[in-house]
Amino acid sequence: MSQRPFRFLAALSTAFLLAACGGDDDDGDSGGLTRTTLKAAADQYWGAPRFSPDSSRIAFVRALEQGDTYEVAVMKADGTDVRMLANDGTYLTGIAWSPDGTRLYYSGDEGIFSIPAAGGTAVREYDAFAASALDVSPDGKKLVYGVNGSGLSILDLTTHTVQPLKDDGSAPAFSPDGKRLAYVDSPEFDVHEIRVLTLATGESSLVTADASYLSTADWLPDGRLAALAGDGISLFDLSGATPKGTLVRDQFAAKELDVSPDGKKMVYAINGQADLYVLTGF
Repeated sequence: MSQRPFRFLAALSTAFLLAACGGDDDDGDSGGLTRTTLKAAADQYWGAPRFSPDSSRIAFVRALEQGDTYEVAVMKADGTDVRMLANDGTYLTGIAWSPDGTRLYYSGDEGIFSIPAAGGTAVREYDAFAASALDVSPDGKKLVYGVNGSGLSILDLTTHTVQPLKDDGSAPAFSPDGKRLAYVDSPEFDVHEIRVLTLATGESSLVTADASYLSTADWLPDGRLAALAGDGISLFDLSGATPKGTLVRDQFAAKELDVSPDGKKMVYAINGQADLYVLTGF
């Protein structure tokens, strides 16, 4: 069965579409875990958050006027000093930082772009129609991205050539050593898995089949994987033959999870809510 219609639905949900069911709004502590809310401005919906390499800033996409305009913005990790960098985003827009923190890459209306993180003129890196979530390798040489309905590809940022990687998959994230990719696979309609791809061999291994169209995953510096799966946010130990997951927070309808490079924070959105949420103490 074709996956194209379902991927389109997932992309809409990932891009601030107001869903009939959203998550909770509890900012309390639980077993040392603290959640802080980064409040969106009135009439805005924030999503697709990404920590900067030094963990001090968060880039994100904000939807204005109920989704008519999508802007790429950056702020301090505490939610202050919000600055708009580009206004040519779409409901599919994803963001990634260069390893040195000087540039942001984003998928826009006419391809994949880069822009100085301090503000400036955007440069089109590649004409990729319907590109969505993306990530840059730790050495800054490659960019992996998803295409709505068409799987994953890798863009060489030096030669600007593209290598198709998988004809299925979304929400890719490079491991800290750049040798593996975490991603969400959809082998069948309404079936979703979080998997890890070893780039050198092309072999893919299952992390969990308890995933949904909102699921994403990101790496901790120690090689563990944080994932939106099952009942909420879990940490998976991948060192054994079978990944072992531990639930960190019971969080309904969470999406777009990102882990700070220092491993001390997670940021995510909740489907149907305007704000972003930061977890510490996990």
